[in-house]
Amino acid sequence: MKTSFRIGVFLIAFLISSALLIAQDINYIENNDEYVDAPVGDAAALNGGGSQAGGGAAAASWDRKDQFNCGWLNYGLSEPVYEQFSGESIFDEGKSITQMFTNVTWNHLNELGFQIPAAWSYGAELLYFASNSDNMYSGEGSVSGSSINMNLYMVSGSLRLFFLDPVKEFLHPYYGVGWGFIFGDLTTEQNLTGDHYYTTLNGLLAYQVMGVEFLIGARAGMMAEIKNMRASASTSNDPFDQGDGDSVDLTFDGVIMGLTGFYRF
Repeated sequence: MKTSFRIGVFLIAFLISSALLIAQDINYIENNDEYVDAPVGDAAALNGGGSQAGGGAAAASWDRKDQFNCGWLNYGLSEPVYEQFSGESIFDEGKSITQMFTNVTWNHLNELGFQIPAAWSYGAELLYFASNSDNMYSGEGSVSGSSINMNLYMVSGSLRLFFLDPVKEFLHPYYGVGWGFIFGDLTTEQNLTGDHYYTTLNGLLAYQVMGVEFLIGARAGMMAEIKNMRASASTSNDPFDQGDGDSVDLTFDGVIMGLTGFYRF
């Protein structure tokens, strides 16, 4: 597992724990030294304030139900895709792809009328990952191997359940599921023969997602989440003879971690 993947795990864990501490502090009323389990807006009212912690979250409104996200992604693959495709052992540790701002997520929020869960959403997501032989080889020293460039797209729809009110509360965890399609291409140059090939791939995906959002303004905030991804795809040809016929089945199971910003309107 690459260093960037480990850094991502630490960063998301740190942000979630920090947000939990901040949320607890918001509900602590200093005037009478009593902790109350009340919504953030109530605590602000008792303190005589006109706004919530989180940079004006009190102005947040259920009239703004649409939310867009974009940010940092790390895709930790359970099996090295380049080794599956080429059979070359130099790629046996190439299990992580990191991208910045190559994702767009849209969610439409809906109130449920319950204290827990407080809301749900439906939405759609587009993820794009790109990699080449250099960043998928994680060993030391110079080696000789085939040149492989991959473009990978994931399009999905999702349903999410928010355990706390995503508008009134500063901190709101959620759980969701999603289904969709995976497709892309692989451009290769074989190391031994020098032959060039263009290979397309396509398949299906499904995932479970859990995360936490926290508001930093009336319309904006941050989201840290982890997707447990299940995906597979078949290729249009088999230039390295790794399959049983003219195609090879590739597994894209893994974990996608995201740290993104969102904006509501």
